[in-house]
Parts: sequence; C-alpha cells; structure tokens
Amino acid sequence: MTPAQIEKELKKLEVMPSWGKAQNDDWDKLSGFIYDFPFYEEFIGRLNSVSPSLAFNNYAVHRWFNYWSANAVE
Repeated sequence: MTPAQIEKELKKLEVMPSWGKAQNDDWDKLSGFIYDFPFYEEFIGRLNSVSPSLAFNNYAVHRWFNYWSANAVE
C-alpha cells in the first residue's frame, strides 16, 4: 500500500479508544493479525471475530493504528 492509501484507512478511525492497560505479550500474540489487515473494515471484521472483550479490542485498535502509521512513515 502507498502512504496515501494507508493514511486514508487510518482516518477511518475517528476516535482513538482508551484501553488503559500496559502492553501484554499474551494480547500481542492474540492481536498479531493486525499486520495482515491494512484496510480498516477488514481489520474490524477480523477483530470482532477474535474477541468480544472491549478492552482487548481497544488494545488491538491501538496496535493496528500504530503499526500502519509507522509503516506509512517509513
């Protein structure tokens, strides 16, 4: 994806959710799929099939956003 395409996808996330928890190896492993879904809607679809936990979902959203924004900058 181009940086412009990534930016378009990142802007679909209107508000960054709060998750208030320290980074966690277990949740990192569980949310490893973030690298496979650059498109916001596909990412959210996968996220919703992985966990009903709001705290985990917010954590994964942060990881997805951080990964793809760093990818665009690099």
